[in-house]
Amino acid sequence: MAPAAVDAGAFVVVVETLRGDFKVFGEALSGLRAEVHSGFERVDRELASVRAEMRGEFASVRAELAEVKSDLAEVKVDLAEVKVDLGLVKTAVLQHGRELREIRDRKVDRDEVEGIVRGVLARTGGG
Repeated sequence: MAPAAVDAGAFVVVVETLRGDFKVFGEALSGLRAEVHSGFERVDRELASVRAEMRGEFASVRAELAEVKSDLAEVKVDLAEVKVDLGLVKTAVLQHGRELREIRDRKVDRDEVEGIVRGVLARTGGG
């Protein structure tokens, strides 16, 4: 065989080897592409699941917060009523305290006490 024929034969072998290597590489690359695509799809599904779960949790937290706000508003109303009632009690204590001091300083008879009690009840709406 002539050296040119040997070189041409060797060149054909190298080209065929490269062609085979590229074919194997292409198949491996295609398999890797499918695996990566499958992995991204799985991650996308898991992210969608996490998003849905988080939306549900946020909705639950919002509902609980709305309930707490409502309860707080009720507490504020109750506290305002307590403040008004406490003011009335203070007024009654001061007023009746003065009257009790007046009574303590002098002796009274039963008719006078009944008159005082009727007066107090009339002012407070109790009788």
